[in-house]
Amino acid sequence: LAQLDQLTGLFNRPNTEKMLQKKMDDFQQKGQRFSIMYINLDDFSACNNEYGFEAGNELLVQMAENFRHGLRDSDFVGRMAGEGFLGIFTTDSQQHLKLLSEKMRRLIEATRIIVDDEEVGVTASIGATLVNGEDTAQTLMERAISLMHVSKISGKNCSIIG
Repeated sequence: LAQLDQLTGLFNRPNTEKMLQKKMDDFQQKGQRFSIMYINLDDFSACNNEYGFEAGNELLVQMAENFRHGLRDSDFVGRMAGEGFLGIFTTDSQQHLKLLSEKMRRLIEATRIIVDDEEVGVTASIGATLVNGEDTAQTLMERAISLMHVSKISGKNCSIIG
């Protein structure tokens, strides 16, 4: 249980970082390419303010459930912080990464809960990138976070690949 985020049941930050390092080790030793996505929910604090923290928590739980059922077995999503998630995906092309990031964006956008007869949901800004030969786990994560910030300033609810 110490490996899991108590609310969502996804891996928590320390174990998500361990998973990223394992993928980096596999890449360096065996050449197994992969990509990551840093996912940050748009305007999540406004959702909490308007509908309450219970609704926000329910939305996060539903989103985690959708991740578990909507992704391939080889894909991984862990919770990094409040509304931040890290996805790790087996892929070796920008084209495939673009398709995966759009799938994640749509999956999040489609996640809805009902609060007082009103449908509530959020969108996400995503930064996605493929591992390269010069990367460490830290540089890969920094690049994904930087791309996520570009997604935010580009209007949110989008994915930037780099």
